Amino acid sequence: MRLPVLLALLALPQALAAQTISISQFTFRDNDGNGIYDIADAPFVGAEVVLNFDGRGIRTHSNLNGFANFVLGAGSEDADIRHEGRGVLNPVAPRGMFFSSDANARVFDAIAVPDSVSGLAVQPTFPFLGLAVSPQVTVHAYDAIALTCSHGSDTQSVPFADHSFASCAIPPDLAEEDWHISVEFTDGGTRDLGNIVPGFRNIILSALVDSAAPEASALKMEGFDTVLTTRDVREMPRLADGLTFHNLVVAHRRFYGGPGYVNCVTSGEFLAYTSSGHPATISKSGGFVPVSMELGYAWDGAGEGHAIIEGYRDGEVVHSINLKLSTSYPVTFLPQWGHIDRMVIRHSSYWQVLVDDFTYTD
Repeated sequence: MRLPVLLALLALPQALAAQTISISQFTFRDNDGNGIYDIADAPFVGAEVVLNFDGRGIRTHSNLNGFANFVLGAGSEDADIRHEGRGVLNPVAPRGMFFSSDANARVFDAIAVPDSVSGLAVQPTFPFLGLAVSPQVTVHAYDAIALTCSHGSDTQSVPFADHSFASCAIPPDLAEEDWHISVEFTDGGTRDLGNIVPGFRNIILSALVDSAAPEASALKMEGFDTVLTTRDVREMPRLADGLTFHNLVVAHRRFYGGPGYVNCVTSGEFLAYTSSGHPATISKSGGFVPVSMELGYAWDGAGEGHAIIEGYRDGEVVHSINLKLSTSYPVTFLPQWGHIDRMVIRHSSYWQVLVDDFTYTD
C-alpha cells in the first residue's frame, strides 16, 4: 500500500471505526424494601444478571458501583450485542435476598442507529433493580424444643435443629411490625425474648442468658466512621472508655474491592475486619456487655467455613457460637450474653470477618 493511501486511511473520522459502549443493569441493596432507590440505599456488588441474545446466554455480576455491564457494538467481535435483535435480561437473586422491585424478564430491542457511538441502541433502558434481605429471626439456644414468633394472628412455631438453632421467616409485608419471640425448652420451661421489629434484616439472637435488655440511654455504639476520613486502612485504636481492640482493622468500604466490604457496611463508609483472617479481640478491664453487632464475610471464599464468636470471663470461654454469614448483606447478631471481659471474632478457615456498628454497654 502506498504511503499516501495509508495516511488517508489513518485520517478517517473516528466515528467510522468500530466502537463499543456498555449498557448496564443497576442494582442496589434496598434497606427498607420499598423497591425504590432512596438516598439511604447503596449500590450492590455481585448481583448475577444473565443476558440472553442471539441464542447465547452471557452471565455477569454487578461491579463496585452496582452496574452489571454488557458490551454493545455493531459488528464488533468483542461485543455481547453486535447487531439488531430482541434480547432478555434475567437477574438472579442472591441467597437470602429477594427482588424488592419488578424483576420479571426484561425484554429489550437492539436497534440500528448508524450515527451513534456504537452503531446500536437499546430500547427501553432497564429499570433499577432492588435487592432486599429476606427478613428472618434465628434464635440460638441449648436444649430447646421450639421457637415461636407471633404477630397478631400470624404465629410460627419452628422446631430447633439439634436443639440449638431455629429460624422464623418473616413475611416482607410484616417486616416493620413488632414480632413477639419466645423459646420452649426440653425441661418444659419457656423464655420470653420480648418483641423485635425485624426490618429487612437477618437477625440472630442468642437465648443463652436470661437477662434484661439494657437501657437505651446506656448503650454505646462504635461504627468505625470516626477513625478514618480517607479511603485507607487503620488498626482500630482503644476507645476513651477503655474498650480495647486487637487485630481489628478499619477500612473504607472500597479500599479492597471485596464484595462484602461494600455490601456489609451498615453506617457511613467504613467498617472493620479481622486482619489477615486471624482472630480479633475486643476487651475491657472491668468487662462490658455486648448488645449487637453487624457481621459479614469480606470475600466469597469464606462461605465454605463459618465465623466463630466467643465470649470470655476470667480467661474462660463462657459463650460460643458458630455463624454462617454472607458477602451480600450484614447479619445482625444480638449476643445477650450478659457481662464478659473479652470477645474473640474469628473464622474457621482464617478468612476475614467483617464487623460494623458494634453496640455495647458497661
